[in-house]
Amino acid sequence: MKVKRLVHVVSAVASISALVVSTSQLNARAFGQVAGSRIASTPTEKPAWLEGAGKDLRIRVQGEVLDESGAPANDCKLVVRMKVNFGATDLPAVIERNQFHVWVPLGEAGWFNVHLHAASADGRRVVSEAISGFQLRQAAIDGLKLTIKPAERSVFVRVVDQGKPVPDAFVVADVVGAPLTARTNGVGFARFPLLNRDQLSQLTAWTNDFRIGGYSFHRDPPRDPSGSKFTIELEPCRPQVIRIINAEDKAPVPDLDFVLTVGTGAPNYQFPGHTPGCEMKTNDKGEAVYRWFPDWKTHGSYVELRDPRWIKASREQTGDGADETVDGAIVVRIKKSRFENRKRVVGQVASTESNVAGFFVEMWSFQGEEEHRSDVLHAFTDENGRFAADYLPGSTYCIYVNDARYVSNIIDLIPYEPVGDQTNAPSLTISEGQPVEVAVTSGPAKAPVAHQWVQLETPHHYSWRENGTTRNGNGGRRWWVTTDEQGRARTFALSGNKIEGSLYTPEWRAKEAADVNADGVTRLEFHRAVADARKIVGRLLIVGDVEADLDDAVIEIGSVDGETHERLTCRANRRGEFEFESKASQLGIYARTQDARAAAVAIIDRLDQPLELHLKPTGELRGQLLGKEDLPLPGHAVHASLRVSGKRDFSKPWPTSFLAATFDAQTDGEGSYTLSGLPCEVALSLSADPIDGLDSDGTLDDFYLVPNESRPRTISRLWKPQRKIPFAERYAGILRDCRSSNFHVMVILMRPSDDTREFVDANFMDYETTREIMSFMQIQGQVGDQSPDPEVAEFARSKNWPLPENGRILAFAIDPAGRELGRIEIDSKDPAGAKLASDFVRNHAPVQVDAKEKWDEAFAAARHSRRKVWVRISQRYCRPCFLLTRWLDDQKKFLDEDYVFLKIDNVRDLHGDDVARRLVGSEQQGIPFHAIFDPHETMLVTSEGPLGNIGHPSGVEGKKHLRKMLLETRKKLTDDQIDAIVASLSD
Repeated sequence: MKVKRLVHVVSAVASISALVVSTSQLNARAFGQVAGSRIASTPTEKPAWLEGAGKDLRIRVQGEVLDESGAPANDCKLVVRMKVNFGATDLPAVIERNQFHVWVPLGEAGWFNVHLHAASADGRRVVSEAISGFQLRQAAIDGLKLTIKPAERSVFVRVVDQGKPVPDAFVVADVVGAPLTARTNGVGFARFPLLNRDQLSQLTAWTNDFRIGGYSFHRDPPRDPSGSKFTIELEPCRPQVIRIINAEDKAPVPDLDFVLTVGTGAPNYQFPGHTPGCEMKTNDKGEAVYRWFPDWKTHGSYVELRDPRWIKASREQTGDGADETVDGAIVVRIKKSRFENRKRVVGQVASTESNVAGFFVEMWSFQGEEEHRSDVLHAFTDENGRFAADYLPGSTYCIYVNDARYVSNIIDLIPYEPVGDQTNAPSLTISEGQPVEVAVTSGPAKAPVAHQWVQLETPHHYSWRENGTTRNGNGGRRWWVTTDEQGRARTFALSGNKIEGSLYTPEWRAKEAADVNADGVTRLEFHRAVADARKIVGRLLIVGDVEADLDDAVIEIGSVDGETHERLTCRANRRGEFEFESKASQLGIYARTQDARAAAVAIIDRLDQPLELHLKPTGELRGQLLGKEDLPLPGHAVHASLRVSGKRDFSKPWPTSFLAATFDAQTDGEGSYTLSGLPCEVALSLSADPIDGLDSDGTLDDFYLVPNESRPRTISRLWKPQRKIPFAERYAGILRDCRSSNFHVMVILMRPSDDTREFVDANFMDYETTREIMSFMQIQGQVGDQSPDPEVAEFARSKNWPLPENGRILAFAIDPAGRELGRIEIDSKDPAGAKLASDFVRNHAPVQVDAKEKWDEAFAAARHSRRKVWVRISQRYCRPCFLLTRWLDDQKKFLDEDYVFLKIDNVRDLHGDDVARRLVGSEQQGIPFHAIFDPHETMLVTSEGPLGNIGHPSGVEGKKHLRKMLLETRKKLTDDQIDAIVASLSD
């Protein structure tokens, strides 16, 4: 998604007040209207508040300035500023006494919002607010009421350098859509008078002698945006050369405007904000010097280009996608955009209820030009409801009207198809939205939470084709509301659709959803159970055969409820007692003695009573690290990570886990290492620094220690040999998998060509195109003079298969016994080719089996033979599922004595998902997941081990849990046989 950033610092009076905007607050009269009511104007009437067309289109916003009593506030100063990407423009406002109006231009491509700032003649009473695109039309209709009032609170920002106050520093506080500026006094304090409703989003400070500091309130560590006291630590800066080159010819790019943003590195990636000199232009060498570059150890800087003709180069063109430092300069690689190739398409908004002028239309495409960024467009309708945008050819866009009062259908389409030069004009129909009330409360008494910003969305799920495959995404209308003093906000949404709300603060997040009623009011309610921080006390106790001192023991604490974001550290006294404060409803705790001889990990959800943690002896992990060619890797860093985790819940807005500790070691000359002081009976993750030049992230494995256990040395490999598997061997392996899993084989032969490859990917590999594709295991081979693998043609001849000509594809459907079921030859450019491929796939797919029938047959066989039933859940696109199936087949001579085997495909089998739930219930589990039942369908044990689902068992923990499954359910298997079965597993 392209991030729209405001980079123009606005100097303003350091005081701010409330603006009552009828379009955003939606007064009670408007809220009382329901679907079916009509606006007074006719659909064809041109409103007086709109004029012009195309790039000259503009809207008139008028209003009045009032004092706290509601009386006219005359002789006020008013500044109106329109903000666009990377800049801002002052708009001339016509003022007569307390009345004003301003014409807002709508043709600017980077339109962002309009910010109004009014102040009394003496500057003691002010008002400031931003109006976004979706609010602008209703503001023009209803008019604005700006109420000036004195400040209600003061924010003090202390600027220091190595703990000493810094006088005369510049400080910028970002609040309510506009930056406010101040200078520190002689003792390093800057003061910002604000209202209670004003939420800080960013603080930035700098000095003329090149020191900067600052942070965002949306990044770690959490900070209260309603707080009153903050400290900014300044850091010295150095000159930094930024060099921008063309990724295609390596030539410098001169006279290019860009904006540099600098942040810290991992783990928090904190950004100090908009700093002086960050808006730059390259010279004839493609370089610019940024003088305020902080002298940190790590950086997270990035460049935003202001010229639409250029974009950042992709990962393929830069090697790893990241900017790199060459001879001290940060090198940014860019490439020409498709700006000149964009196609203008005119859409239409229609209505039987209102005039169609001035509506804000948004267009989003996941197929943006720049890697990992969406293409975001918007436009306003003219008096006839027409809107125009410049679209990327061939890209799918999600398009909708975003308005404070009206709603439209949400569509997805390709506005311009380059194939055939086809234009698909977007068509939207608006109607009055259904009323929605948003409420935010906290605490046992459900006290209202005022001035809370809530993000809203009407989700729209859709798919698109990209690089020959089908991709899926979630678009839809997005807007926001802010609660009033009663903790409520009113808005309007699309009837018959779901509305989703997200609430984000630095320490609390929540998500809620509801179906929008066709009649009456839909309610979306957010509640935070714990309103105020509670004092929590606890005590550490030593258990087990260990002597350890509790004095100054370290307690790491983090929230794991998925809604709060807390992370703190405290220490125990000599009696093991500790205390802290928290607003979380569930906490994770890791405690250890100073000498790390005893530790404990716990999840606590009863926070209304004293805590008691039992510290047990810690353990150690001995291992060996192997590198290239399986040679010992000496002098290499190895790490163990402890992540304290609550129950996984992907519906929660925040993670239900936190990183509590890391343990480090270095290998000796033989690649051996020992990690000590590790907590037991908890999951730990093993990793190592990557080997330079290898495509590896260093992730190794998870492990689980128990006190006083003896375990073999863990052998880990950072290097995996690349083995090319011959085509004949691949074919034989696929046949074996098909025999054991009810699949058919699809052999696809073609000559090297982008067209044929794209056709194959779309019509023989993508199950979104034809669902039955997932009933086949495909194997592709390229033939011809340009083929990278000549053995494919030799194998085809051995099977008496013909070879396709250029531009043509040959496909063979094969049953698990290797018998040919049918073949087809298709021209990749044939308009009917897609249907021919789809029909061929459907006609030769295996018959769908009934999972319920398989279940009944397996248990009938188990009762007859007095064996148990080993049930596993598998899927087509799951490599561990096939590995498990092969391994079970290899161990059949042992396992058949005690077990009947049943495989359920919960995607392909009829009733597969229903039967799979007999194993997992409502829990989310990875696959393959398996369980052993007695003959009467009672579950005895599952593959859920201490580290989670073992899937295809491997490693110490996987083998240990498999042994447990066998020991608990065997009848005839001996200990020696179980040892042999477990030993047959590889790591």
